[in-house]
Amino acid sequence: MIGDVRGRGLMVGVEFVKDRATREPATEIPHELVGSAFKKGLLLLGCGKSSLRLAPPLVVDEYDVDTALRIIDECCARCRTSVKNDVDAGRRRAVRA
Repeated sequence: MIGDVRGRGLMVGVEFVKDRATREPATEIPHELVGSAFKKGLLLLGCGKSSLRLAPPLVVDEYDVDTALRIIDECCARCRTSVKNDVDAGRRRAVRA
């Protein structure tokens, strides 16, 4: 879940949190996004505990931006599914215990 988006100009940071109310950092999300985006040909940078840095080149066209956003969206969807499955598995383990 996105907790905050901040930046200046083309450099933008996206902070991921487990809960917007508590602002608890979701440290696993940026690492998973960086890895899955790299496999699709997009280089992303982690930043801090739970943030992702978007720093496109100064010369970028609409096609490149659209492609990068599509890849990020696909990776976020995959990450949401992965996190949801982890939470569900944890609940099942807790019920059995």
